[in-house]
Amino acid sequence: MSPSVELGLLFFGVALGLIWTERTGFSTGGIITPGFLAASGFNLSALSVVITVSLPILLLLEVINLRFAVYGRRRVGLAIGLSLLFFWCWSLAFPLNVPWSGWIVPGLLASDSQRQGFLPTLSGALACGACATLLGRLLI
Repeated sequence: MSPSVELGLLFFGVALGLIWTERTGFSTGGIITPGFLAASGFNLSALSVVITVSLPILLLLEVINLRFAVYGRRRVGLAIGLSLLFFWCWSLAFPLNVPWSGWIVPGLLASDSQRQGFLPTLSGALACGACATLLGRLLI
């Protein structure tokens, strides 16, 4: 996939994610998440890695939140840090072929899921990512 097509898909994903958040009040798991899903072409391995990594991060956020009040930017920063730590540990054992944005997206998804629930967050990300993919195929 050419860089211009990837940028177009990222743009459509970001734009549709913003519209989704504005219309429904639910976030899509970070501003870049629908664009990442669209740019990855809804690759099953990328999608499964994002979901598989975001669930333990969400659980860790819930446990940490029981002891410490972690909200707002601190929650997002902690979630991204946990995501990067998880991928770093995983890459020591298994070589990864995941772009840098794929390391951040599970943390963003977990952060928004901790605030509003996993199903609404994942549904928004998948819906906007699918629409961005469709728009990309129609217009690019």
